[in-house]
Amino acid sequence: FIDPFQVYEAKFYGADCILILLSAISKKIAKDLYKAANECGMDTIVEVHDEKEMDFALTFKNSMIGINNRNLKTFKTDINNTVNLYKKFKLRKRIIISESGFSSKKEISYISKKTNIRTFLIGESLIKSIRIADKIKSQSAAFVEIFRVLRPGEPTTPEASRVVFEGLFFDKDKYRKIALEVLQ
Repeated sequence: FIDPFQVYEAKFYGADCILILLSAISKKIAKDLYKAANECGMDTIVEVHDEKEMDFALTFKNSMIGINNRNLKTFKTDINNTVNLYKKFKLRKRIIISESGFSSKKEISYISKKTNIRTFLIGESLIKSIRIADKIKSQSAAFVEIFRVLRPGEPTTPEASRVVFEGLFFDKDKYRKIALEVLQ
């Protein structure tokens, strides 16, 4: 069960962005969530997996688009899903996040060179890593090459994408902690 009221609750508790997973909800609910987020001054990420979802996602003019490389039916990942959708829909003027399937600098660099995407969601390879700090360090070499840090007040555009570490959150009460110096 999901309701637009939850967007207002999220804003009240400090959220500044919501994820709208198109494969999990109806078009009407997606539109209602988007509208509520805009009313609250929140950003939105509309997540897609295929061409049909991308067609619909493009109607959300102020939203970032997350292209999930994981097929949620088979759980197989293919980073070329991002490349194919990016090229087919000519997404150069949108902020695109390539999601899932990244375990090394090689995959990040591949997507960046093929698409000019500079924003990535990396989760599974970090979660599965026994030495999470070492994993972040090994992948951060790609981030240093690909990203530039935005200064406060700079517009967020595809040409001036944000550093990926903005999306790296760890609950202070959980067992996995990363020292601040690892992220710097």
